[in-house]
Formats: sequence, C-alpha cells, structure tokens
Amino acid sequence: MTLSMHRYTTIPAVLLVLAAATAHAQSAAAPPRYYADVGTVADFDPNAFGDSSTATPSLKTSLGAALPHGWTARFELTMPRWHEDTFAYTCGCAGRQTLASGTDQHRFTTYDFLVGHDLTLGRRVHLTPLIGFSAANHADREAGTITSAGLVVDSTSEDHHEFIPSMVWGVDLAVAISRHVAIVPQFRMNAFPQYEDARAIFRPGVALRVGF
Repeated sequence: MTLSMHRYTTIPAVLLVLAAATAHAQSAAAPPRYYADVGTVADFDPNAFGDSSTATPSLKTSLGAALPHGWTARFELTMPRWHEDTFAYTCGCAGRQTLASGTDQHRFTTYDFLVGHDLTLGRRVHLTPLIGFSAANHADREAGTITSAGLVVDSTSEDHHEFIPSMVWGVDLAVAISRHVAIVPQFRMNAFPQYEDARAIFRPGVALRVGF
C-alpha cells in the first residue's frame, strides 16, 4: 500500500518537472518582445540655407515592440546637429565701407511613429520595411552683425521654431550578433507633402539594438 502510494505521487511529480522544463526551454528560445536602439545618422537636408548638400551627424534613439504575426511598431527620436551657413558681404554706404556678416542655422528634429513587417532573410538577418508619421520640430537661427569703420553698428539675432507634420518611410536590416543584441543598418526618408517648397530629408545610419 505504501509503495503504491509513492508510485502514484512520483509519476505526477516527474511529469510536472518535465512540463516546467519544457516551458522554460520554450521561453528561453523565444525572441525578445521589446527592444531599444541607439545609433548615429547622416542628415541630408536640402532645406538648409544655401541648399547645402552636406550631411550633419545626428543622434537617434528608438523604443520598439514585436507584435503578433511578424509586425512591429516603434517610436523614434532623431536630433541632428545644426546645418550652418555663413555669409559676409561688403557695400559702400554713406561713403563708408560696411561689412555685413553672420550665420544661418537650420535643422529638423523628428519624433516618428512607425509600423512595419519583419521579413526573414536568414537565421540571423531580418529586413523590415517601415511606414509612419512624424511631428517635426523645424528650427531656424540667424545671427548677424554690421560693421562700419571697424565698429559694430548693428547686431541681430533670431530664433524660430515650429512643429509641422511629415510622412516617414524607411527600412531596417537587423543582423543579430546574439539573441539580445543586433547591428541594424537603417534608412529613413521624411517628406512634407503638404508644403510645395519643402523637400524630403534622407537619413542613412546604423544603430545598436538591445532586446529585452
């Protein structure tokens, strides 16, 4: 009677341990559900003063989540350095040589919300096309001085900010180096279809992704 009772209690215990071990193994093999990116971006902004084609470095961070059926959603912040253009010209005013000089600065800081679908290219490589919308902080700065006969006769400074909406397209190529860490080459394009004179911004870059 005692031996039989031990047998009936041992079998369920073994089954329970095996089920717990299987569940733990499946949980350990599951990919991270959430992730954070930090990276750098080259900001090509043709809306800068002087139509400059020179890129400025940018800091980029994002938080994302893996959704069911291979979908993903994320929020991104991209803050570029100022695009700067200097100017200087002289003129003869009231019989004196006058010099006007200064700097113009411009940048778009963007707050993007994107959704996409992961496409598996290999065991460690995923391609994710993305689309979304953005709130862009459009900032312009201007500082200038007018110098005559070696003396500064006028100095001006302006700082203008406005939030405008934009559309965002992009693509990620995530290359896993471990289950929780990946290197992600990225590309983004911010466009402003409601403004005739505003041209699209192009931002290639690379990020380090950590899953958790």
